[in-house]
Amino acid sequence: MFKISRSNVYLTTIIITIIIAILLIHLFLIGSVKASLNLTIKTDKQSYLGEEIVQISGNLTINGSPLTDSLIAIQVNYPSGKLFLIRTLQIGSGGENHELEILEVFSCNRYGEPKNSFKPGETAYLKIVWRNNSNSSKTFVLTYYIQYEDGTPMLACPSLSGTVDPNTTNTNMIGVPISSNAPEGNVVAYINLYSKLPETYGKPYCPEKNATFTISSTSSSSTEEISNQLQSSTDSFTLTFKAPRKPVGGNYTVYATAFYEGGLAFATLEFELKLLGDLNGDNMIDAKDIGIVCKAYMSRPGDSNWNPDADFNGDQIVDMKDVGTVCSRYMDP
Repeated sequence: MFKISRSNVYLTTIIITIIIAILLIHLFLIGSVKASLNLTIKTDKQSYLGEEIVQISGNLTINGSPLTDSLIAIQVNYPSGKLFLIRTLQIGSGGENHELEILEVFSCNRYGEPKNSFKPGETAYLKIVWRNNSNSSKTFVLTYYIQYEDGTPMLACPSLSGTVDPNTTNTNMIGVPISSNAPEGNVVAYINLYSKLPETYGKPYCPEKNATFTISSTSSSSTEEISNQLQSSTDSFTLTFKAPRKPVGGNYTVYATAFYEGGLAFATLEFELKLLGDLNGDNMIDAKDIGIVCKAYMSRPGDSNWNPDADFNGDQIVDMKDVGTVCSRYMDP
C-alpha cells in the first residue's frame, strides 16, 4: 500500500495555499483594473460675463481607453447651491436595457390635454410617462430643466423623488411657472431620471427626453426644433449654454457622474459668472459702477487711472463705449 507521509501532506497544503493566494491576488488585480473608470470635465474659460456662451466639455475613459457607449449626468448649481441646470449627455446609444426609462414627454394643459403655447405669467404643464423595467424597486429623482430659445437657462428643478415599484409604468404631470416678463419664443424642456442628484453621486438611468413649447402673448401654437447644445464623439462630450443677461454673480459648481459596469466616476469644478457692468462686485449696477468707469475714462494701459475691468470690449481704452455698457444696464431689472 502506498503511504503519504506527513511531510508530503504539509508540502501539498502549502502549494495549494500559495496557488489560492495567487488566484485571489489575480482576481483582485483584475477587479481593480476593471474599476478604473475616469471622468474629466473642464470649461473653456474660468470666468464669464452675462450673455457669454459657457462651454463644459470632458471625456470618459476606462483603463485609459475612451468609452463609446455611456451616459454622463451634468448638474450645475448657483453659488447658493440651488439647482441652475441639469442634463444627461449621451455618448453613442447611451447603452441598452435601461433600468428606468422615460417613454414620452409632451406639453399640455392642467388636464393633461396636449397644448404647446402658453402666455407669459401662465403655468405650462408637462406630462411624463416613464417606466421601471427592472424586477426590483428603484430609488429615483425625476428632474426637469427648461431652456430659452437662445440657450439661456430658464428654470431647473428636482420635480419628484422616491421609490418606484418593479415593472411599473408611471404617468406624472408637473407645472412650470412662466415669468410675466419671460421672453417670447420657443423653449425646450429636458426631463431626466437619476438614482440621486449628481451632486450626491447619483447615476443617470437613461437618455433624457425633451419637449418643445412656445411662450407667446398670442394664441399661436407653432413650435420649431431647438438645438440641444449637446455634442459628443467617440472620446469626448460638450455641453454649452448662454449665461443670463443678468446672472447671479459668483462661483457656480459643476458636478458630473457616469456609471459603467458597476463602476461610478465623479468629477467637479467651478466657474465664475459676472454681471456685465458690475465693477465693484455687489451683483448690481448702480451709480457706484458708473463712477468707477468714469474715473477710468479715456485711460489706457500704463495710465495711473487705467482699470482693465472697465474696458468691457477689450480695445485697450476706456471710452464712451464702455461707459455706455454700464449706463445701458443701470438699474436694469
